Amino acid sequence: MYKRKTTYDKLYLTILKIGQKKVHSGLSYNQLKKILIDKGYDFDNTCIELSVKQWFYDSFHHITSHEEIKTAHDIDVHADCNFILKGESCLKLLSYKTSRYSFRNGIIALIVSFTAVSYTIVHNTIKDKSEIKQQNEKLIKIGNDVKETKKDQPVTRVKLAPIARICNPCP
Repeated sequence: MYKRKTTYDKLYLTILKIGQKKVHSGLSYNQLKKILIDKGYDFDNTCIELSVKQWFYDSFHHITSHEEIKTAHDIDVHADCNFILKGESCLKLLSYKTSRYSFRNGIIALIVSFTAVSYTIVHNTIKDKSEIKQQNEKLIKIGNDVKETKKDQPVTRVKLAPIARICNPCP
């Protein structure tokens, strides 16, 4: 049988999700182990198995306390007993889901703000160009009106010598 490779980054998160799904009926260590093996986790590695036992011990509560479980190694004795997810562990899972939700909303807010800024820049650039074009058209019209007015009026010749004496009174 082909075993797919599984990254161990989300091992603990996967355990919490499985525990949350089984909160009504309980979950034994052997059931959890079988589910994780089916998902591709390698329990031939003793470090992985010890990590899962420790996380299971820290995150789950034994439903019937006919014998106290003091360490993660005691789980072997109760491997078929049902455990339920502890409240603290459930809160960790909810905190993770909330942070994922917040991250997603942050990305959406970033995209919306970038879109708004881009729209404003483009809109103002287009608006400025159209205003400049309108002002140029007004200036051209005024210039044409001045040319038309000058054509109708006779040209007045002014002697520059008296004006030069007024500006520069020294001989």
